[in-house]
Amino acid sequence: MVLSALLLPLLLLLACDNPVYNGPLDLTEHQSVWQYLKVYSYYQDRVPESPLDYPAPESLLNAVGDQYTHYKPLRSPWLPKRVSSMALDTLNWEALSDSTVVIRIQNFRSDTKIRFERILPSIGPYPNIVVDLRNNRGGDLNPTEAIIEDLLPANIPFMIIEERKYNKEKMVGETVIDTLRSTRGAHRALANKRFSVLMNGMSASASELLIAALKEGTGAKLVGETTYGKARGQVIIPRGDRDSLQITYSAFRGISPRIGDYNSIGIVPDTIPEAIKTLGEAIYSEDSRNLFYAARILDSSIGPQQFMGRGTFKRAYSTNPAVMYKITPPDPLK
Repeated sequence: MVLSALLLPLLLLLACDNPVYNGPLDLTEHQSVWQYLKVYSYYQDRVPESPLDYPAPESLLNAVGDQYTHYKPLRSPWLPKRVSSMALDTLNWEALSDSTVVIRIQNFRSDTKIRFERILPSIGPYPNIVVDLRNNRGGDLNPTEAIIEDLLPANIPFMIIEERKYNKEKMVGETVIDTLRSTRGAHRALANKRFSVLMNGMSASASELLIAALKEGTGAKLVGETTYGKARGQVIIPRGDRDSLQITYSAFRGISPRIGDYNSIGIVPDTIPEAIKTLGEAIYSEDSRNLFYAARILDSSIGPQQFMGRGTFKRAYSTNPAVMYKITPPDPLK
């Protein structure tokens, strides 16, 4: 299954200036929330049998017991969208030697795929690529899947997904298990490359999907810290003049036991060869040392000297990973 066929490139949703829900007497809102939970919630065993089992729509959402299932109030369209200046450069690259580069991806937004393709002509001549996903808390599945397609050879299975879908013929929600695999083959600028991946405890969600794909599909070496461990995806459902709903609809697990079910566990890094660890002991900063490890595994010409002056990698302050989401228009539920 190709995720891009399911994902719509929708960025901003209109806010509800006057929300319909105004208390437990709004039975229409009760019914709407309950129906979407019955269709999309991955946790079907927790969805109440009746929309009136709880006094308010929020109680229905809370009954699922999932921190990522909730109302999603939206910014009014006339309010300016605040963009951090740090978020403007979310993807960049740096040459570490004549044969090795590092690509840093800070998050997955709608423009990440475009930024990624812009650097491909520059990194094409380098045979070794370090993909730095430290502090990448995830985001939009659409560019994540597109980048995976650019990186992997054709017909490579990289993830098993168990997800809720709406069967329009039967008018019910169903749980479907499928295997995600690459389809078109690696981009010509990325064919026959050798990869390693840098990760830490804030590498989460969509970034873990990319980590797993590179490990399963290219045998990439994983360097750094165990990842956060968020293998659940969310669907964001706009509902016209009502607040949108965000519902956990899917679960991911790796193809091989090496990745496996990493939810709430994380993906564990590979063991660094002792000879490389010994060379890296001279590097004071742990973050710079891990970058050296990831590069040296691919390129034996790289020494520790060039990493000694680097500072500590800036850590993310939040401990809550971003959702790994897709946005879908609401199905015609009544």
